[in-house]
Amino acid sequence: RRPLRWGAGAFAADASAADMLGLYSAALSASRQCQVFGPRDAILLVDPQNCFMENRTVNGSVEAAYPLDGADVNPGATGQSNFSHYDARRIGDTLTEGSLKVAGSSLIIPVLNDWVDAAAGGWTLATMDYHPEYHCSFCKTHEGGILPGSYCLSAFGSLPVPDSRCVDAISEESFFRSNPTAYYQWPSHCVAGTFGARFDPYLSLPNDTTVVKLGTGSRRDSYSGFSSAAITSTAAAGEHDHQSTSTAATVNVTLGEHLQRGSITRLFVMGLATDFVVSATVNDALEGLGYGLSDEYVVVLVEPGSKGIIPSNTEAALLAIRNHPQGFTTDERQPADAMRDLCDDPSWLRYDADGVEHDPALLGSTCDPDAGSGVYAEQCDKRGGGSGRTRVWCEPLKNGRDWGRCRLCPGDGCSDRGDCVPRTVDTGERVGEC
Repeated sequence: RRPLRWGAGAFAADASAADMLGLYSAALSASRQCQVFGPRDAILLVDPQNCFMENRTVNGSVEAAYPLDGADVNPGATGQSNFSHYDARRIGDTLTEGSLKVAGSSLIIPVLNDWVDAAAGGWTLATMDYHPEYHCSFCKTHEGGILPGSYCLSAFGSLPVPDSRCVDAISEESFFRSNPTAYYQWPSHCVAGTFGARFDPYLSLPNDTTVVKLGTGSRRDSYSGFSSAAITSTAAAGEHDHQSTSTAATVNVTLGEHLQRGSITRLFVMGLATDFVVSATVNDALEGLGYGLSDEYVVVLVEPGSKGIIPSNTEAALLAIRNHPQGFTTDERQPADAMRDLCDDPSWLRYDADGVEHDPALLGSTCDPDAGSGVYAEQCDKRGGGSGRTRVWCEPLKNGRDWGRCRLCPGDGCSDRGDCVPRTVDTGERVGEC
């Protein structure tokens, strides 16, 4: 979602064009601190695994996270596939594509790596499908399965083996929904201990990445990273995707518990696939974590780092996220641009700590409350019809952040009662006064 921009209706009727242009520019001067990843920020990489990846070329100039050989690689010009995992001679070799490949999936790994680098001051989490050999999400497993890239679509009464379906809440709701028919089953994918279940070999995960495994039981699927059936890997760094059974080296701690313990308030989500696990995870993050509508909580979907399966479903998922008060999507490729995109937009800061909604049209962007009145006045919107009076002040967030948000002073920006200035009251709280 592009930043909310100021329109002519936001200014006094007698403001000159030059004044309006100056206000427009000032509104885009967001807080620099807001654009920095901190300990209460996290990125969540959703299922960037080989089972969802399309055919892609082996990168012989970059060391892979694990050896690539045998069935993992299709030999190219050399006719060989037994080189080490760091060998520039692998000219034309390609990695085996996933049985549930997502179009464009090969494009997201560089994006994810950029976000991992940028988020060094925050927290990196990742989810992964990690299924047993006979999982309820696999179609016709006992009949030999189905072709890679295909899927089964059915509804109540149409499954030949009723007990083969998943019984988690999302699957149950989909199965019993008669119109439209919406219960999906897939080819066998992401089976524990296989190449398909491993993270993409060129994904650069930090050693302290928290990994949550989905769909580890035979009768329950996890379309959301926040599923109660999702469990945390306790394997050593680099070994999360190398367990021979789906529940090995795990503990019953959910993704939601991790975020709540870490007091995470800005969550940046990307991965595969946008219209299934990614969107379900974002929706649960927005609705199911118990944060409610706060003065700081936002979930950001990074579009360049995500790809969907069904275009119409993908667009619907993006629209639903954009329409949520605390949801945000960015089409920026670089993390720095996406952070500036977010911090320039006041719409996700419309609620205060008491849950009271403020009209985004009366807000500026984020601001730096301790940078001096002259600086934050430039970051916030100077209203007053060219009089030069400041009607908006920089309100610190009540969360220990180093930045704040622009707020209109009480009484419609002081009206004709002078400038809006910040003051510390007896309780230690900062308020705006005329």
